[in-house]
Amino acid sequence: MKTAQHSINVLSILALTVLLGIWSSSQVFADGGRIYTPHDINHDGFLDREEFKIFIEKRRVKQEYAHLWVFDVVDMDKDGKISQEEMSRSLNQEMLLRLEKRRRKPNP
Repeated sequence: MKTAQHSINVLSILALTVLLGIWSSSQVFADGGRIYTPHDINHDGFLDREEFKIFIEKRRVKQEYAHLWVFDVVDMDKDGKISQEEMSRSLNQEMLLRLEKRRRKPNP
């Protein structure tokens, strides 16, 4: 029963993340609701390299997830800026890795 409940919780989190990402056109709501817009200093709807650097410094990404937070990895369309969709994808990837790590952790 615990496994079924865990699966429901994981699906609920994933669904909520996707819905909030789609629902909002001005802000990504992951990580407590203030992840993207405050870092968009020039208010163009994207994070450039300098804005992204500030975001990463403030977020203090754990070393095990650092590979997800390299500018050229997040900038999937290689246009030199991070869109809200690209940021959402990276946040979702990190969340999935965190959930997988938790799932593999033995129960006491």
